Amino acid sequence: MNTGLDVDKPFGAPLPQAQQSRKSELGLIENAVDLLHQAGHGTEVARRYPAVLFRDVSQRLHVPRRLTEPERLAWIDRVGAARGIETPYETMKTEIEAAASDRHGANDRVLRAIKRLYEWKQEMLDGPGRHTSG
Repeated sequence: MNTGLDVDKPFGAPLPQAQQSRKSELGLIENAVDLLHQAGHGTEVARRYPAVLFRDVSQRLHVPRRLTEPERLAWIDRVGAARGIETPYETMKTEIEAAASDRHGANDRVLRAIKRLYEWKQEMLDGPGRHTSG
């Protein structure tokens, strides 16, 4: 009878579902950035990513809709600071923009900046230290 478990493999227990999901998501992000970069659209998409991610975090944290954009940024940064997150959203957004504007070696810088922003999102939603990026 096959239970689907391979107890003879020396790699230990499987990752918890949340960690597997995050690792898969990060892999998808890396592959997408690489494909878009090869097609000549990577920096364009990278520049849009922070706004999409910010909107998602704002919705999931239930940022009051009546707030203006600067008030939303301040609200998010206060939540981040309360959760022990040191880097504000705007800093990472600026980092992505600078990397996307750099014509030389931009792909690696953009990817690192996007990973940092993705990790920021996970910490905002789950709290620091509760995620792994592999």
